[in-house]
Amino acid sequence: MRKTVEKAVKTLGLPLILYLVFLISAPSRFSSFNCFTTILYQSFIPTVIGYGMSFGFICGIFDFTIGSRVIIAEIIGGMMSVQFGLPGLVIGCIATGVVIAVITGLVNWVAKIPSLVVSFGLAMIFEIVGQWISGKSSMVTLKPSMSVLWSFPYNILLTIFCFAVFYLIFYKTKFSYHTSAVGNDEIIAKSMGIKVQKIKFLTFVVSGVFLGIVSVMQISYTGSVGSQINLTSVMALFRPMMGV
Repeated sequence: MRKTVEKAVKTLGLPLILYLVFLISAPSRFSSFNCFTTILYQSFIPTVIGYGMSFGFICGIFDFTIGSRVIIAEIIGGMMSVQFGLPGLVIGCIATGVVIAVITGLVNWVAKIPSLVVSFGLAMIFEIVGQWISGKSSMVTLKPSMSVLWSFPYNILLTIFCFAVFYLIFYKTKFSYHTSAVGNDEIIAKSMGIKVQKIKFLTFVVSGVFLGIVSVMQISYTGSVGSQINLTSVMALFRPMMGV
Protein backbone atom coordinates (compact mmCIF):
# COMPACT_ATOMS: atom_id res chain seq x y z
CA MET A 1 0.00 0.00 0.00
CA ARG A 2 2.84 2.35 0.89
CA LYS A 3 4.53 1.84 -2.49
CA THR A 4 1.23 2.49 -4.27
CA VAL A 5 0.79 5.78 -2.40
CA GLU A 6 4.38 6.80 -3.17
CA LYS A 7 3.89 6.09 -6.89
CA ALA A 8 0.62 8.05 -6.91
CA VAL A 9 2.27 11.02 -5.20
CA LYS A 10 5.15 11.01 -7.70
CA THR A 11 2.77 10.71 -10.65
CA LEU A 12 0.53 13.56 -9.50
CA GLY A 13 3.46 15.61 -8.24
CA LEU A 14 4.98 16.33 -11.67
CA PRO A 15 1.96 18.15 -13.20
CA LEU A 16 1.37 19.92 -9.89
CA ILE A 17 4.96 21.22 -9.82
CA LEU A 18 4.65 22.38 -13.44
CA TYR A 19 1.42 24.20 -12.62
CA LEU A 20 3.06 25.90 -9.64
CA VAL A 21 5.95 27.05 -11.84
CA PHE A 22 3.52 28.68 -14.29
CA LEU A 23 1.47 30.07 -11.40
CA ILE A 24 4.52 31.77 -9.89
CA SER A 25 5.74 33.08 -13.25
CA ALA A 26 2.33 34.47 -14.31
CA PRO A 27 -0.02 34.58 -11.28
CA SER A 28 -2.59 36.84 -12.93
CA ARG A 29 -3.11 34.36 -15.75
CA PHE A 30 -2.93 31.02 -13.93
CA SER A 31 -4.52 31.84 -10.57
CA SER A 32 -8.12 31.94 -11.77
CA PHE A 33 -10.43 28.98 -11.25
CA ASN A 34 -11.44 29.05 -14.94
CA CYS A 35 -7.82 28.57 -15.97
CA PHE A 36 -7.45 25.58 -13.66
CA THR A 37 -10.64 23.92 -14.89
CA THR A 38 -9.69 24.56 -18.53
CA ILE A 39 -6.35 22.83 -18.02
CA LEU A 40 -8.10 19.96 -16.24
CA TYR A 41 -10.76 19.52 -18.93
CA GLN A 42 -8.17 19.58 -21.72
CA SER A 43 -6.45 16.60 -20.12
CA PHE A 44 -9.54 14.38 -20.32
CA ILE A 45 -9.41 13.49 -24.02
CA PRO A 46 -5.67 12.59 -24.12
CA THR A 47 -6.19 10.57 -20.93
CA VAL A 48 -8.96 8.43 -22.43
CA ILE A 49 -6.96 8.02 -25.67
CA GLY A 50 -4.11 6.80 -23.46
CA TYR A 51 -6.38 4.17 -21.93
CA GLY A 52 -7.25 2.95 -25.42
CA MET A 53 -3.70 2.76 -26.74
CA SER A 54 -2.01 1.36 -23.61
CA PHE A 55 -2.82 -2.33 -24.13
CA GLY A 56 -1.45 -2.22 -27.66
CA PHE A 57 1.72 -0.55 -26.40
CA ILE A 58 2.14 -3.29 -23.80
CA CYS A 59 2.01 -5.86 -26.63
CA GLY A 60 4.55 -3.90 -28.65
CA ILE A 61 2.02 -2.50 -31.14
CA PHE A 62 2.62 1.00 -32.46
CA ASP A 63 -0.67 2.23 -33.92
CA PHE A 64 -0.75 5.26 -36.24
CA THR A 65 -4.47 4.84 -36.95
CA ILE A 66 -5.75 6.21 -33.64
CA GLY A 67 -6.39 9.77 -34.84
CA SER A 68 -7.99 8.74 -38.14
CA ARG A 69 -10.24 6.22 -36.38
CA VAL A 70 -11.47 8.86 -33.95
CA ILE A 71 -12.22 11.24 -36.83
CA ILE A 72 -14.30 8.68 -38.74
CA ALA A 73 -16.23 7.82 -35.55
CA GLU A 74 -16.87 11.53 -34.95
CA ILE A 75 -18.10 12.07 -38.52
CA ILE A 76 -20.52 9.14 -38.47
CA GLY A 77 -21.69 9.92 -34.93
CA GLY A 78 -22.26 13.56 -35.89
CA MET A 79 -24.29 12.52 -38.94
CA MET A 80 -26.40 10.10 -36.90
CA SER A 81 -27.12 12.81 -34.32
CA VAL A 82 -29.04 14.73 -36.98
CA GLN A 83 -31.52 11.88 -37.36
CA PHE A 84 -31.51 10.24 -33.92
CA GLY A 85 -30.36 12.98 -31.52
CA LEU A 86 -28.05 12.30 -28.60
CA PRO A 87 -28.51 8.48 -28.67
CA GLY A 88 -27.51 8.52 -32.33
CA LEU A 89 -24.37 10.47 -31.49
CA VAL A 90 -23.29 8.12 -28.71
CA ILE A 91 -24.19 4.86 -30.46
CA GLY A 92 -22.82 6.05 -33.80
CA CYS A 93 -19.45 7.07 -32.35
CA ILE A 94 -18.91 4.01 -30.16
CA ALA A 95 -20.20 1.47 -32.70
CA THR A 96 -18.08 3.01 -35.45
CA GLY A 97 -15.04 3.06 -33.19
CA VAL A 98 -15.43 -0.65 -32.45
CA VAL A 99 -16.11 -1.64 -36.08
CA ILE A 100 -13.05 0.22 -37.39
CA ALA A 101 -10.97 -1.26 -34.56
CA VAL A 102 -12.06 -4.76 -35.60
CA ILE A 103 -11.08 -4.02 -39.21
CA THR A 104 -7.70 -2.66 -38.09
CA GLY A 105 -7.09 -5.68 -35.86
CA LEU A 106 -8.01 -8.13 -38.62
CA VAL A 107 -5.73 -6.43 -41.14
CA ASN A 108 -2.84 -6.58 -38.66
CA TRP A 109 -3.63 -10.25 -37.94
CA VAL A 110 -3.77 -11.28 -41.61
CA ALA A 111 -0.88 -9.13 -42.85
CA LYS A 112 1.62 -10.52 -40.31
CA ILE A 113 4.02 -7.64 -40.86
CA PRO A 114 5.13 -5.05 -38.30
CA SER A 115 2.23 -2.98 -36.95
CA LEU A 116 4.25 0.18 -37.61
CA VAL A 117 4.03 -0.44 -41.35
CA VAL A 118 0.44 -1.67 -41.42
CA SER A 119 -0.96 1.14 -39.27
CA PHE A 120 0.90 3.76 -41.28
CA GLY A 121 -0.80 2.59 -44.47
CA LEU A 122 -4.18 2.19 -42.77
CA ALA A 123 -3.96 5.72 -41.37
CA MET A 124 -3.72 7.12 -44.91
CA ILE A 125 -6.62 4.94 -46.07
CA PHE A 126 -8.81 5.92 -43.10
CA GLU A 127 -8.13 9.60 -43.76
CA ILE A 128 -9.37 9.15 -47.33
CA VAL A 129 -12.41 7.25 -46.07
CA GLY A 130 -13.18 10.04 -43.60
CA GLN A 131 -12.95 12.64 -46.35
CA TRP A 132 -15.25 10.56 -48.57
CA ILE A 133 -17.85 10.09 -45.82
CA SER A 134 -17.91 13.76 -44.82
CA GLY A 135 -18.57 14.80 -48.43
CA LYS A 136 -17.56 17.92 -50.32
CA SER A 137 -17.75 20.22 -47.31
CA SER A 138 -15.36 17.92 -45.38
CA MET A 139 -17.06 19.25 -42.25
CA VAL A 140 -19.73 17.85 -39.92
CA THR A 141 -21.23 20.28 -37.40
CA LEU A 142 -22.94 19.24 -34.20
CA LYS A 143 -26.03 21.06 -32.94
CA PRO A 144 -25.32 23.01 -29.71
CA SER A 145 -27.93 20.92 -27.88
CA MET A 146 -25.95 17.77 -28.74
CA SER A 147 -22.79 19.04 -27.00
CA VAL A 148 -24.18 18.43 -23.52
CA LEU A 149 -21.79 15.53 -22.82
CA TRP A 150 -18.85 17.91 -22.66
CA SER A 151 -20.50 20.21 -20.14
CA PHE A 152 -19.98 19.84 -16.38
CA PRO A 153 -20.39 17.31 -14.78
CA TYR A 154 -20.86 14.91 -17.72
CA ASN A 155 -17.30 15.32 -19.01
CA ILE A 156 -15.91 14.44 -15.58
CA LEU A 157 -18.29 11.49 -15.19
CA LEU A 158 -17.33 10.13 -18.61
CA THR A 159 -13.63 10.34 -17.74
CA ILE A 160 -14.18 8.66 -14.36
CA PHE A 161 -16.22 5.93 -16.08
CA CYS A 162 -13.37 5.29 -18.55
CA PHE A 163 -10.88 5.21 -15.68
CA ALA A 164 -13.00 2.65 -13.81
CA VAL A 165 -13.35 0.43 -16.90
CA PHE A 166 -9.62 0.65 -17.62
CA TYR A 167 -8.77 -0.14 -13.99
CA LEU A 168 -10.98 -3.24 -14.00
CA ILE A 169 -9.56 -4.49 -17.31
CA PHE A 170 -5.96 -3.76 -16.36
CA TYR A 171 -5.98 -5.27 -12.87
CA LYS A 172 -8.83 -7.79 -12.86
CA THR A 173 -8.81 -9.63 -16.21
CA LYS A 174 -6.85 -12.51 -17.70
CA PHE A 175 -6.62 -10.51 -20.92
CA SER A 176 -4.43 -7.90 -19.22
CA TYR A 177 -2.01 -10.51 -17.89
CA HIS A 178 -1.81 -12.09 -21.33
CA THR A 179 -0.96 -8.73 -22.94
CA SER A 180 1.90 -8.33 -20.45
CA ALA A 181 3.14 -11.84 -21.24
CA VAL A 182 3.04 -11.16 -24.99
CA GLY A 183 4.81 -7.84 -24.54
CA ASN A 184 7.58 -9.40 -22.44
CA ASP A 185 8.32 -12.32 -24.78
CA GLU A 186 6.07 -13.63 -27.57
CA ILE A 187 7.90 -16.95 -27.85
CA ILE A 188 7.51 -17.75 -24.16
CA ALA A 189 3.88 -16.58 -24.29
CA LYS A 190 3.19 -19.02 -27.17
CA SER A 191 4.85 -21.86 -25.27
CA MET A 192 2.52 -21.09 -22.34
CA GLY A 193 -0.49 -21.61 -24.61
CA ILE A 194 -1.37 -17.94 -25.11
CA LYS A 195 -2.79 -17.15 -28.54
CA VAL A 196 -0.59 -14.19 -29.34
CA GLN A 197 -2.39 -12.98 -32.48
CA LYS A 198 -5.76 -13.22 -30.76
CA ILE A 199 -4.52 -11.11 -27.84
CA LYS A 200 -3.12 -8.50 -30.23
CA PHE A 201 -6.45 -8.43 -32.07
CA LEU A 202 -8.33 -7.94 -28.80
CA THR A 203 -6.13 -4.95 -27.93
CA PHE A 204 -7.52 -3.22 -31.02
CA VAL A 205 -11.09 -4.09 -30.02
CA VAL A 206 -10.59 -2.71 -26.50
CA SER A 207 -9.01 0.43 -27.94
CA GLY A 208 -12.04 0.82 -30.22
CA VAL A 209 -14.37 1.14 -27.23
CA PHE A 210 -12.24 3.84 -25.59
CA LEU A 211 -11.68 5.69 -28.87
CA GLY A 212 -15.42 5.59 -29.54
CA ILE A 213 -15.98 7.35 -26.22
CA VAL A 214 -13.19 9.78 -27.09
CA SER A 215 -14.94 10.66 -30.34
CA VAL A 216 -18.12 11.48 -28.39
CA MET A 217 -16.15 13.72 -26.04
CA GLN A 218 -14.14 15.42 -28.77
CA ILE A 219 -16.98 16.32 -31.12
CA SER A 220 -19.02 17.50 -28.11
CA TYR A 221 -16.06 19.70 -27.12
CA THR A 222 -15.28 21.19 -30.55
CA GLY A 223 -18.84 21.21 -31.94
CA SER A 224 -17.64 20.10 -35.36
CA VAL A 225 -15.23 17.73 -37.06
CA GLY A 226 -13.43 17.90 -40.38
CA SER A 227 -11.62 15.23 -42.34
CA GLN A 228 -7.83 15.32 -42.33
CA ILE A 229 -5.35 14.22 -44.95
CA ASN A 230 -1.56 13.95 -45.41
CA LEU A 231 -1.30 12.04 -42.10
CA THR A 232 -2.19 15.07 -39.99
CA SER A 233 -4.41 12.76 -37.92
CA VAL A 234 -1.28 11.07 -36.59
CA MET A 235 -0.66 14.09 -34.34
CA ALA A 236 -3.43 12.83 -32.04
CA LEU A 237 -1.12 9.99 -31.05
CA PHE A 238 1.61 12.10 -29.49
CA ARG A 239 -0.29 14.00 -26.79
CA PRO A 240 -1.29 10.91 -24.79
CA MET A 241 1.94 9.04 -25.54
CA MET A 242 3.82 10.65 -22.65
CA GLY A 243 1.19 9.52 -20.18
CA VAL A 244 1.21 5.98 -21.55
